[in-house]
Amino acid sequence: MGSALSLTQVAGWSASKASRYFVSSLGALIVTNVPVIALGVSHPRTWTGSDWFSDVIPHAVFGVVTVGVPDKLEATSPNGDAAIRRRCAKGT
Repeated sequence: MGSALSLTQVAGWSASKASRYFVSSLGALIVTNVPVIALGVSHPRTWTGSDWFSDVIPHAVFGVVTVGVPDKLEATSPNGDAAIRRRCAKGT
């Protein structure tokens, strides 16, 4: 998820931080819950409010960290985003 989010940013997607939080959290929810549903382990339609809370909170935290790490790396890079784009273009 973090790699996909970083690649979209390098490709030019300039969304707000809140949008990136939402997209990364939603992506994590989908990636983890689809196999659970497909395997018949559980189904969100049967979940209580407490079940939803215990599922959403860790994914929201994941979203915050997933957005925060690339932002922090970019901020500490000597040339910022330009250096990251050059490295991606070279494939290194």
